[in-house]
Amino acid sequence: MDTEELQIGSSVGQQPTVLEDEDEDEEFDTEDDVEEDDDDVNEEESEEEGAHQQKQKETEIHTQSEAPSSSLEAEALERVKQDIRARAERLARDLGLPFFAEPPSAQLSRQFEFLVEVAPHRVQVTQRKHAAPAKRMAPVYVDFVRGALAHRTKFGNDQRSPMARAVGVGKEPNLSVLDATGGLGKDAFVLASLGCRVTLVERNPVVHALLRDGLQRLRDADKGREWEANLQLVHADSTQYLLSLPVAERPDVIYIDPMYPHPKRRQKALTKIGMQLARALVGDDADANRLLEIAQQASAQVARKRVVVKRPKYVAEDPRASRAYKSPRTRFEVHDTALPPQ
Repeated sequence: MDTEELQIGSSVGQQPTVLEDEDEDEEFDTEDDVEEDDDDVNEEESEEEGAHQQKQKETEIHTQSEAPSSSLEAEALERVKQDIRARAERLARDLGLPFFAEPPSAQLSRQFEFLVEVAPHRVQVTQRKHAAPAKRMAPVYVDFVRGALAHRTKFGNDQRSPMARAVGVGKEPNLSVLDATGGLGKDAFVLASLGCRVTLVERNPVVHALLRDGLQRLRDADKGREWEANLQLVHADSTQYLLSLPVAERPDVIYIDPMYPHPKRRQKALTKIGMQLARALVGDDADANRLLEIAQQASAQVARKRVVVKRPKYVAEDPRASRAYKSPRTRFEVHDTALPPQ
């Protein structure tokens, strides 16, 4: 039985960067792969018929299915379609996006660049290619149950990795971490798998919807129960959220992974689909310095022990950092906030 997809459309902010696709191993086979990108995405190719030009940043929802071969299959398919439609309508309301139960016309489709698709087993986002608007880039979704990241967290997590050492994994049990720049949740998931209690804060509504869907599927899986207390999601602006935290709820560690502007000479290197789409949807974190300042406020002691800032190697080091842990392409700068022992 074929599945049905419902697509939701949305207005998004700025014009996304056009990035070229290049061949690259998408598996997280090395430590740097696990720490470099803030996403664990599975990629698959898909195409739409018709050629149109992109004009606005919006997202659609459409339906695809084939005729069933039996009455029982027809009934089952109808139930699936009704469930998908109900979920898609709720998501469209939550995101404030237009909803389409049927494929929109070619003329209407020209309005949309991003597609938020509701399928039977996941929510995903695709982006139309600028050079060929009839084509869509591979879908991006959050999957903590299967794929390279799930395999890595099960078999290959290392408490001595630069990220783990920067956060302080292993130094004390039940370390609480607030990931202030959630993205697609990869770093938060890795830290949770290492035993940290992670609160994941994401302000972009579409990215938050992907994270919420991925976490729900994790919790629905048999092995997901162990993650209930280790990985929590909050939809909020991190700067406001940090300032509103009661003293008793302040985390041991605040983890910040800003979306830095990429130099022009490096843009062709941005080949991973998840990185491209996240940058197009979210843009650069212009308030990253403000977020760091709030996290470090001495008077408020928002972070009980330290603030960790993840930076690519081409970004200058912060001289205020207490120390740094490096991998080939990434640097984790540690800003101690705890008072030294008397």
